[in-house]
Amino acid sequence: RTIFTRPIAELQSEGSFTHESQGYHYLIAYGNGQIRFATADCPDQVCVRTGWVERNGQVAACVPGHLILKITGPSQPNDDIDIVMQ
Repeated sequence: RTIFTRPIAELQSEGSFTHESQGYHYLIAYGNGQIRFATADCPDQVCVRTGWVERNGQVAACVPGHLILKITGPSQPNDDIDIVMQ
């Protein structure tokens, strides 16, 4: 299920939010059209070490938490969604 979608234009200013999934806690940071797992309490930390996601098709994933951060281009000509968190 998709839990967060935003046009890249809305992610130009810096910000962050927290999210809980599968018993793990995440701080998701964004800014300058990028997004990343800033902190996580999952065991392997691969999601955090992936760093910033900034290009179309680029993905950061946390397998234990069942979370994916993904940059996508518009799926429809008038679709402005560019960031998807599932």
